[in-house]
Formats: sequence, structure tokens, C-alpha cells
Amino acid sequence: MVIDPRELTFRQNPTAVLEGQIDRDLTCIACGYNLRGLKPIATCPECGLSILRSLDPDAVYADPTWIHRLIWGCNLLTAALIIALVLTLVLAFSTVRRMMSINFGISVMSLYWIMVITFTIGWTIFTIREPGDHQHDQPVCRHLSRWSVLLHLGAFALLKLCDANIYPVVGPTFLLIAFACPLHFRNVARRFRREDLGNSAMWLIASILLYGVILYSIAEVANTGAPAFITICCLAVSLFLLVIASNIWATSLFLRLRSTLIYSLHPDRT
Repeated sequence: MVIDPRELTFRQNPTAVLEGQIDRDLTCIACGYNLRGLKPIATCPECGLSILRSLDPDAVYADPTWIHRLIWGCNLLTAALIIALVLTLVLAFSTVRRMMSINFGISVMSLYWIMVITFTIGWTIFTIREPGDHQHDQPVCRHLSRWSVLLHLGAFALLKLCDANIYPVVGPTFLLIAFACPLHFRNVARRFRREDLGNSAMWLIASILLYGVILYSIAEVANTGAPAFITICCLAVSLFLLVIASNIWATSLFLRLRSTLIYSLHPDRT
């Protein structure tokens, strides 16, 4: 039995692929070696990569160490988003706690710092450069997203310790994060042929900007001296729903990208 790699892949008919032989030119996705005449269950004679990976039209080769780091980054970022979701719920019920004099025993600031530090570490790992001079690398977005996250954390911590007004400094870094982080996520998703994830991440820019607008509106209304209770309640509910929806959406994006990264390491596992 011979196999035309243009018409047959491992996921379509694994038994036929494993028993067949490649009868047309097929380039190894790792080194470019011509795999014609070899069995799919073999490895590339040049680099040792499983031929099954080159048979898969959706397979993407990248340095395994780099992929593992991306997976770790996704894990930490997912954990940070889950903590942020919990933090949002805690803050939402803090009003009830104050009104009913109930002590939940939860330190909101502790949760916040755990979330911020986890996100910062995760994003630093997620923005590690791919080894080699790869054409998909977008250094501007990668560096801008990393340093905006680090600057945001540093500015917030420093100004909090100094008991100073944090908004003039934290606000611009927040805007940088709102643009740069989804753009870098899109670049990584495109690197692994997940245009759908990359395009979906662009909606996070709008949601983050809307979050900033609502938060600013609440602060402005509260500083008027006699804030309208109904207006603040409506803005607060809108902010709560937006944060919940955005967190769930971002978490799903990182989990789906994580699955793609794992598959890129083990494409023969169906």
C-alpha cells in the first residue's frame, strides 16, 4: 500500500497510514527532508521527528522546550484569571458583607496581589522568544506586552507603598496592556494556525477599554459630592457582568490555546 500525503492523514485513517508507505514528496516540517518512500511510523532520518507530524496538515513544528514554556504560561495565566473571577465575586459581595456585618475572613488585597503576581509571572513566561530567527515573531508586540505588564505591577506597588494617586501612572499602562496583550496572544495563536483564537482575542481589547470607561465613570460620579445611587448601581452591575464575561472568555481562550500546544507536541494522540 502506498500513501498520497495530500489525500490521507493520520487522523482520517490511522490504520491505513501506519501500514502504508509515502509515495509522493513530503517535506519534514522540522528540517525539510524529503520523506518519500518512508513508512509513516518511522522517524525522519535527518532530525528524528516522527513522520506522523509531517503527515498532519495542521501540524506545526516548534521548539518543544518553548512550547512547554508556553503551556506553563497558559497554566499560570488561567490560574490568574480564575483568581480574578473569585476576586470579582468577593468584591461584589463585599457590599452585602458590610451591610449585614458578616465577616467572610477573606483578604481582598491578598487575593489581588496573588492574582497580579501570578499573571505577571505567567505573561513573562508566555512572552519568551521562540528560539531561532522565526518569521512569525513579532518583537514589538511581545516586548510591549511584557514591559507594560511589568511596569503596571511596579507602578501600582510603588505608588501604593507611597500612598500616592495611582491613576495617572497606572491608567496609561493599563491601556498598553489592553492593546498589547491581546495582540501578542493573536500572534502566538497564528503561529500554531489558530486564526479563530487570534481573532477572538481582539474582542478583549474592546471589553478591557469598556471596563476602563465604566470604572472611570463610577469614580467621576462618586466624586460629584452627591452621587446618584441608581446611576452608580447600574454602572456597578454593568462592570460586574463585563468582568465576569471577559474573565470567562479569556480563560477559555487560554485553555483552548493550551490544548493546541499540547497537540502540537503529540499530534499522534487522537
